[in-house]
Amino acid sequence: MKKYIVFSLSFISIFVIVQWFSGMLLTMLYPPDPSLWKEAEHFSTKVQFVRPTHFPSLICLLFSFVISFLITKLFQKRFSHSHCD
Repeated sequence: MKKYIVFSLSFISIFVIVQWFSGMLLTMLYPPDPSLWKEAEHFSTKVQFVRPTHFPSLICLLFSFVISFLITKLFQKRFSHSHCD
């Protein structure tokens, strides 16, 4: 049961951290263009929704899963060695 709790907690925390850092990275790499702000009043007020892409989230999920799995294995080895002594 401990193994599932360790995996769940590590997966959730790593996924949140990875999403947070990817958002920070995207924000840092986004080049704002102040010249467009003058033209903003002439832009259309209609909003066109496009189909979202889930690929970046899947990459973050896969990365978080692998790291959480490795953390669980590390804790499992560490606890099994401490009980043998």
